Parts: sequence; structure tokens; C-alpha cells
Amino acid sequence: MFSGLIFEASRDSPDVCSSLVELDRENLKVGQELIVLDANTINWYPCIIVDINSEKRKLKAHYKGWKSRFDEWIPMNCDRLDSIENRQTCS
Repeated sequence: MFSGLIFEASRDSPDVCSSLVELDRENLKVGQELIVLDANTINWYPCIIVDINSEKRKLKAHYKGWKSRFDEWIPMNCDRLDSIENRQTCS
């Protein structure tokens, strides 16, 4: 099992935390750490931004501990992206 799992989400109960950090989607940078929700497993995984396409408003996420073939282009406004600080606080 991948040890990089940060937070296991539940389909039945939303992730609620009293001190959420708003992800600044307008100032995302290459090298920045985020977490991404895997829609198949409903788990959050740590990633690092390895590329940004400003025209298409997408970022390329590299999942820590995974080979680059699993890197993924994700729209910057996607709800699957979150600040890593939120998962450290809420988990």
C-alpha cells in the first residue's frame, strides 16, 4: 500500500475542519506542494506541481512516491485540489 496517503475521505461525511486554509489558485507555482483527491479511491495524496499551463489554466501534478507516468494535468479550479495544510490540520 502506498505510504503517501494523507487523508481518507468518506463518501458519507464531508471533510469538515474549523481552520481551513484557502488554496490560492491564482498564485500556484511550480514546486508547490498540494494534495489531490483520487476520485477512484476517495483518498487524498500528496503531490508537487511540476508544470503549469497558464493558457489552459491547468497544472501538472506529480504524486510523491509514484513514477512520472502517473503525473496528471488537472484544471486549477478543480475541487480535487486542496492545500496540504488542510489535510495536516484535519486528519
